[in-house]
Amino acid sequence: MLTNKESEKYVDVSALFTIHVADPKPMVRKAAVTVFDAMIPFLIEKVGLTRQEAVDFFDIRECAQRTQDESVMVRKAACGALCKLLQLCPESDAVLQMWSLFVLPLVQDSEQSVSEKGLDEVERFVFQPLADWGQQEQVELGEDGIFKLLAAIGANSDALEFLLQAEKNRHFAKTSMNNHSSRSHVCLMIALESRA
Repeated sequence: MLTNKESEKYVDVSALFTIHVADPKPMVRKAAVTVFDAMIPFLIEKVGLTRQEAVDFFDIRECAQRTQDESVMVRKAACGALCKLLQLCPESDAVLQMWSLFVLPLVQDSEQSVSEKGLDEVERFVFQPLADWGQQEQVELGEDGIFKLLAAIGANSDALEFLLQAEKNRHFAKTSMNNHSSRSHVCLMIALESRA
């Protein structure tokens, strides 16, 4: 029904998403992003698409561009959807690129709740994996995971600037378990160079 275009019960969900994500009403745009958010895991787990086929099912740029929406609730929903997509499909170059181009700029969003969400996601997908990597006994640079994401960020000077801004805006605070600890740690600095 979702992938067999020959079926009489075929529903072109991706076309419906494209139409509704550009609707003039913010609630409709948010609903479209929510459907996108729910459909990706469904396509992988229930329909049986590969992760790359699930990424290709929708035009992910349509969802990514909603991080620049005039509505705060749509921007936050789009950020969450892209982060879930990155979590499910971390090897997809398209997902890495969309995340670095559209989630990272949220750290400078004019709405505080959106910028905090952006900072939380950068902490979750960049800074925390780097801290975890730094605590490993065998410290080898890999070409996947966090380093693949850093390569995607480093390929775009604007994304790199937003990452540096996120690092400056990180929140440091004591936790209830430890007065000297925080939820944010810097354990290493990495210089990214683009090779042409």
